[in-house]
Amino acid sequence: MAEVTNPVCDDRLRLSILVKDGVIAEARFKVYGCAPTIATGSMAAELIRGKSLEDALRITREEISRAVGGLPHTKIHCATLAVDAIWAVIDDYRRRNPE
Repeated sequence: MAEVTNPVCDDRLRLSILVKDGVIAEARFKVYGCAPTIATGSMAAELIRGKSLEDALRITREEISRAVGGLPHTKIHCATLAVDAIWAVIDDYRRRNPE
């Protein structure tokens, strides 16, 4: 589990994963923020589900933005927050489960 915050707008995204055999079997999110933050948090959870940890780390903010139908330039930080959450949750998983 990891939680990231955007210090400018105070949006928060918590992402939790369940990993089985190196694959993200389940992903859940909880968010406090605007509608684009909710959408990108949900999409991040959807996009990483079924992926290896390495494949999940390759997801970009542009990919998340496209998947939610696009974001205005002023809201691209929401997709960045989602990518930051993906990186943070995988980092947390790897710290807790050294190989």
